[in-house]
Order: sequence, then C-alpha cells, then structure tokens
Amino acid sequence: THTQTHTPHTHTHTHTHTYTNTNTHTHTHTLTTHTNIHTPHTHKHTHTTHTRTHIHTNTHTHTHTPHTHTFTHTHKHTHTHTQTYTHTHTHTHTHLLMPHYRLIHFVSLSLTLSLCHSLCLSVTLSVSLSLTLSHCHLLCLTVTHSVSLSLTLSHCHSLCLTVTHSVSLLLTLSHCHSFGLSVSHFVSLSLTLYLCHSVCLTVTYSVSLSLTLSHCHSLCLTVTHSVSLLLTLSHCHSFGLSVTHSVSLSLCLSHCHLLCLIVTHSVSLSLTLSHCHSLCLTVTHSVPLSLIRSICHSLCISVTLSVSLSLTLSHCHSLCLTVTHSVSLSLTLSHCHSLCLTVTHSVSLSLTLS
Repeated sequence: THTQTHTPHTHTHTHTHTYTNTNTHTHTHTLTTHTNIHTPHTHKHTHTTHTRTHIHTNTHTHTHTPHTHTFTHTHKHTHTHTQTYTHTHTHTHTHLLMPHYRLIHFVSLSLTLSLCHSLCLSVTLSVSLSLTLSHCHLLCLTVTHSVSLSLTLSHCHSLCLTVTHSVSLLLTLSHCHSFGLSVSHFVSLSLTLYLCHSVCLTVTYSVSLSLTLSHCHSLCLTVTHSVSLLLTLSHCHSFGLSVTHSVSLSLCLSHCHLLCLIVTHSVSLSLTLSHCHSLCLTVTHSVPLSLIRSICHSLCISVTLSVSLSLTLSHCHSLCLTVTHSVSLSLTLSHCHSLCLTVTHSVSLSLTLS
C-alpha cells in the first residue's frame, strides 16, 4: 500500500497488489501386467507405469484506490512426467536334457551337485572355484583362467573335463569311470584317483604335477613339458603312461600289473616298483635314472642315452633289460631268475648278483 499526501490540496493514492499462487499436483498410477508363457522357457514380465502431472496456477490481482481497477492474470503451467518401472522379471528354464551353464568373471564360486546328469558347465576367469559332484554322469566341464580350482567327484561316470590356464588345481576322484581329463598350462596340479577305471588323462605345460592313483585300471596318462612330476600308483592295472620333456619325474608303483611306461627327455627320473608284474618300461634321453624293484616279474625295461643309471632288483624273475649308451650303470640283483641283460656302449658298469 502506497499513500501520497500533497498540500494545500491533499491527494491520497492507495495502491494494493495481491498475488495468489496456486500449485496443483496430480499423480496417476497405472499398473500393467503382461504375462508371456513359452515352453520350455517361461517368461513373466510385470510392468508398472507411473504418470505424474504437475499443474502450476499463478493469479495476479491489481487494485487501485480511489478508483478501483482489478486486473487478474492467470498463468497455468502443466508439467507431465511419465516414468516406467519394471519390478518383476522372472525366467523359468525347464530343460530336461543337456542344460548349459556359463559362468564368467567370478571372484569366488562354489558348486555342489548331487544326482545330476547330462550337465554342461563352462567357467571362465574365476579367482576361486570349488566343485563337488556326487553321483553325476554325462557331465561336460570346461574351466579357463581360474586361479584356484578344487574338484571333488564321487561316483561319477561318462565325464569330460577340460581345464586351461589355472594357477592351482586340486582334483579328487572316487568311484569314477569313463572319465576324460585334459589339463594344460598349470602351475600346480594335484590329482587323486580312487577306484576309477577307463580314465584318460592328458596334462601339458604343468610346473608341478602330483598324481595319486589307487585301485584304478584301464587308465591312459599322457604328460608333456612338466617341470616336476610325482606319480604314485597302488593296485592299478592295464595302465598306459607316456611322459615327455619332464625335468623331474618320480614314480612309485605298488601291486600294479599290465603297465606300459614310456619316458623321454627326462632330466631326473626315479622309479620305485613293488609287487608289480607284466610291466613294460622304455626310457630315453634321461640324465639320472634310478630304479628300485621288489617282487616283480615279467618285466621288460629298455634304457637308451642315459648319463647315470642305477638299478636295484629284488625277487624278480622273467626280466628283460636292455641298456645302450649309458655313461654310468650300476646293477644290483638279488634272488632273481630268468633274466636277460644286454648292455652296449656303457662307460662304467657295476654288477652285483646275489
């Protein structure tokens, strides 16, 4: 309000300004449900649509006194906001045969499978992976770029396992058969097999490899480019082993028969055989070779181009030994019969027969 006074004539002016602001908000909620069902895939989609309407009303009133003039100005602003949210997204898979699971970029992964069959599992770039399988068959597993991998298989058959580029791998197999394993580019590998048969194992480029086999038969093992290899076989038969380019190799065989062993380009080789028969051993290009045999029969051994060879045989019979191009050879035989020994081009030879 403004008042002005003038003398000798008095004039009074009064101005009044009135502002009215009105804000109106309208909210509209719309729920839309859409269901789409397929077989064997079931997809359920629920969509919620949120619509917000904003209405702004501005009223201006101007009053003038002594003459009253009223001016009303109305400004209406309408703002509409529409937002759509998806709250429910459900997938139901109802595959019955050969489901395929692909897992990538996991920090820690633990899987426990029991009474499963016809499964296909693929894991890549996992830091820690632990798998426990029981009574599973027709399983296909592929693991790549895993830092730590632990596998425990019990009563599984018809399995195919492929592992590449893993830093640490631990495998424990019990009562498994018809198993195919392929391992490459491993820093540390430990395998334990118990009561397994019809197993085929291929290992390449492993820095440290430890194998423990008990009561296994019909096994095929191929190892190439392994820095350290330790094999322990107990009560195994019908076993085929091929090792090439191994820096350190240690073999312990107990109560094994029908075995075929081929070793080439091994820097250090140590063999311990107990109660084994029908064994065929071929060793080439080995720098130090040590063999210890106890109560073995029907053995055939062939050694070529070995720098140092030491053989100790006890209670063995039906043995055939052929050694060529050995720099140092030491043989100790006790209570052995029906032996055939052929040595050529050996610089140092020591024989002890009892």
